[in-house]
Amino acid sequence: MLAYLYRYNDTKQYFYLSNRGDLVIDRNLQLEPGVYDIVLNNGYIQAQKLDMTRDEFIEQVDFGSWQPLFEIPDGLRNHMLKFAKKLLKYKLENRFVLIRSHNDADGFGAAVGLNRIFPWSMKLIYPTPTYQLKDAISDISLLMNKNNPVMILSDLGGNSESQQALNLFKVHGIDYVVIDHHPFHNPDPERYLISWEYDSSGKYTATYLTNEIARILGYEHDEFIYIGLVGDKSPLIQHTEELRLKSMIVDFLTSYTNDFNFIYQVMTNPNLYQEYMNSAKEKYGEIGDLIRESYYMIIKGVKIYFIDAEKIIRRIEFQSTGKIASYILDMVGDNSVILVYNNNRYTIRIGEGAFAKGIDTHKIMNSVKEFIVGGGHLRAASFKFHGANRRMIESRIIETIRQVLNNENSG
Repeated sequence: MLAYLYRYNDTKQYFYLSNRGDLVIDRNLQLEPGVYDIVLNNGYIQAQKLDMTRDEFIEQVDFGSWQPLFEIPDGLRNHMLKFAKKLLKYKLENRFVLIRSHNDADGFGAAVGLNRIFPWSMKLIYPTPTYQLKDAISDISLLMNKNNPVMILSDLGGNSESQQALNLFKVHGIDYVVIDHHPFHNPDPERYLISWEYDSSGKYTATYLTNEIARILGYEHDEFIYIGLVGDKSPLIQHTEELRLKSMIVDFLTSYTNDFNFIYQVMTNPNLYQEYMNSAKEKYGEIGDLIRESYYMIIKGVKIYFIDAEKIIRRIEFQSTGKIASYILDMVGDNSVILVYNNNRYTIRIGEGAFAKGIDTHKIMNSVKEFIVGGGHLRAASFKFHGANRRMIESRIIETIRQVLNNENSG
């Protein structure tokens, strides 16, 4: 079978087999990196080096046997196949890979998918969906001293606010790619894989993209792809209580640490998982107690919550309004619209029932567009504004939702 020897150390040799993933064997042969025809026989390997370049090997890799887990648009499918070959090239070039993923269940699940392709990579959880200039400078100073480095951003960086930071990588000649599902008009399809271009609902999340690309390359997926999908409220799968709980615990852990390996260990060790599950339930329970005291209105069967997160954050140390909003939506049901306020910013989550009735974040934000700055996909978004406009913005949002529901009923 055809294989590429891309990495070795004192004890192991690492081959990539076309469409079959990695083969790691004891280093019983003195081989140089390159393309081989290999035969496995009772634990032993026979390898004959072939006169084929790395690029020729990558070109002949055929992904014809891959079938996606869910139905996807043809344009997205083709873009993912191109990105699979790009990431395979990074792997076979044995590059130093730095992965930054957003600090929620979707971002963490995306990092899991990338870890299947680059298990030796450096992985850090990142606190915002916008890649900041100060972090870019820090990352560049690290990467400049590494072997042929590449930066991969997942579930973040796919927005115009990240462009200034990413432009610095071009200045320094450091490669980077972005895998995201948030609204962004793609400036460079070679660097950006943005599923929003092909489906504006946001359901093809970063977790889905990276884990599906890993599947294209021959690596098996596990439940983290489903945890990430549930964490970002994707309708691609059924949201079971078990998956909701696991996504909640990942959200909890990523609020307190950026260490990917620690979080993965907790989530895959039953004893550790139980301990942190208890801690997460206690923290989220405090949010629940406050929400039960909160006011909401009902318009044609849809519940609309305006939640003041500053009250929550004063009571507990949990800081992320996005995670608070997602948890509240799970609590109160899918026929709801959740708006969480903190520091002159609203974070929105749209339940599947409300979304089916025509309510989405773009309609809400368009109704107040002259007063806000923000973005997101159709079910989840956030925007900031001048504090003096808060009550007026809330009134417009209520009226917009009312109009959408009236139109839906009249239709």
